[in-house]
Amino acid sequence: MEKLLQISDFAKLANTNRRTLIFYDESGLFHPHTVNDAGYRLYSYDQLYQISFILGLRELGLSINEIKQYLQEPDSAVLSKQLHQLDAKIEQQIHHLKQVQMTIRQRLVHPQVIKQAKLYQPIITYLPEASFWCSDYSVDCTVEEMANIFSDFYSKLNMSMVTNNLRSGFKTNLRQPVADQYANAGFRIIKEQSIPALNYDLPTITKSAGNYIVVKVKNTSPEIEKGLTLIADYLKKHQLDCTGELWQINIGNKIERAGFTATGLLEYQLKEQ
Repeated sequence: MEKLLQISDFAKLANTNRRTLIFYDESGLFHPHTVNDAGYRLYSYDQLYQISFILGLRELGLSINEIKQYLQEPDSAVLSKQLHQLDAKIEQQIHHLKQVQMTIRQRLVHPQVIKQAKLYQPIITYLPEASFWCSDYSVDCTVEEMANIFSDFYSKLNMSMVTNNLRSGFKTNLRQPVADQYANAGFRIIKEQSIPALNYDLPTITKSAGNYIVVKVKNTSPEIEKGLTLIADYLKKHQLDCTGELWQINIGNKIERAGFTATGLLEYQLKEQ
């Protein structure tokens, strides 16, 4: 007479647990060899191989219904199709987990800001090349429109990007630090790309390496305009010229209004002498 194992012993043999075997029985996926008069589930040694296969498919991520379908139609083409679908799902999960991992790592890294910058005191410093995702150009936005642009931009990235320590801010279409032209200048929302860069359906721009004039300001329109005037005065006093558009870089990641943190950096690249 074939020796049968009680559920706890069979679960131990199969490296699983009693609860899983009961669930598989109740869901119609894997039944015991027999149920005795006392209502105990009993299993044969030969059933070890089928439960091991089922557990392997579950570990790969197949659902109960998908495994049932395969067991009913044990065709390699059916399993191949399911595994291709699973592979695509895993790829998406890996992509998402990389975003989460990058966010966690960035939260552990000291924010990349210029520590020596003091409010309203322009400095000259070398800045390395950096790449940013960016939105389309927008001009003269209301608070509501700005919120919609911000939401759309980060929905195309990942909302977790808002919280990481990669630099964010604006690239503003203001080629000279003229304060009274700031209010009407076009802008792009920008977010520094991770390394290695993840792929998103957004344009990218590169900030060239070089010497920059930088001033730390409070991120309100009057204070930004004050900072632009300080930059203009500094350039004139030291007979320097800037090139390219204005980079507005947030300090920190706590966005308070209109895509700005409380303080930020105004940056213009200097022309080579």
